[in-house]
Amino acid sequence: MSRRFLLLVIALICAFVTPRAFAAQTVDLTPYLQAEVNEVATLTAQVSYLQQQADPISAGAVASYIPDHQMMVNLLSAQITAMGGNPAAVVPTGTPFLGTKQAIFNNDMAAHANVVNAYQNLAKNTDPAINRLAMIGWNGAARHFSSLQFALASTTYTPTSTHDGLFAALTLERATIADLQTQSARLSQLGDTTNANKLMALIPQHQTQASMLMTQISQLGWNPATAVAPPVVAFDTSNQILANERIINTQLVNSYAIAIYSQPANSPLQIAAMQTQPIALAALNSLFGVQVVTRTV
Repeated sequence: MSRRFLLLVIALICAFVTPRAFAAQTVDLTPYLQAEVNEVATLTAQVSYLQQQADPISAGAVASYIPDHQMMVNLLSAQITAMGGNPAAVVPTGTPFLGTKQAIFNNDMAAHANVVNAYQNLAKNTDPAINRLAMIGWNGAARHFSSLQFALASTTYTPTSTHDGLFAALTLERATIADLQTQSARLSQLGDTTNANKLMALIPQHQTQASMLMTQISQLGWNPATAVAPPVVAFDTSNQILANERIINTQLVNSYAIAIYSQPANSPLQIAAMQTQPIALAALNSLFGVQVVTRTV
């Protein structure tokens, strides 16, 4: 694993502190900001490297994670400034991890698992601003983990990879459903009924796909109930919500593209990807008028 999340060890140590004690402490958000700054730099380097390796599909998947991390840089920087700190002093450190696409996916999965744990611990803090930051970071890191898990599984053809890929796809669908429900409700509160209705209209398609994945997983003898989505936080404005939807659907399109291009015809992961990618493409078109041309298999 790369060293880019080494500073998060400091934050993870707090996991051994009780929630009550942790909530009473002044929280140093600098390790979290350092990790996010490092991740933006690492992902950017990995995108460039994969493009140089003539692998635009994998490069697109990795690139789709950058906006979430840049958002966290902005949110953490604003909170650190409000607490009297100097976020400008945080600059990228360490050496980005490079290698084969499988090595990159595996490395980034492990790194994001650590970030999920770190933000889960931070979410114990009862300060509303800190808790909100933690939940947003937790959601993004968990989505990236599932996306990377699906991407990695799509590059191999074993029962284990099929298991991992299908569970990752189901987790992504459940996360997307929860997000659409939460953000559409907030848009309604904001009086943006047009976009609220657009998000609500997308939910049944994802529910149908989730049901199909659950059936497929059950038929293979596994328990779909163990695919659990991360918590969702409603954003404050319509623009923030729409920016979030663009990020999520772009990630879905790029995640599923790997299976479409890499998996054998009619494999379980390719079937899942072929069924689900059009939903994300339709969402981008509905919300932003984005027309994306993809290769069919």
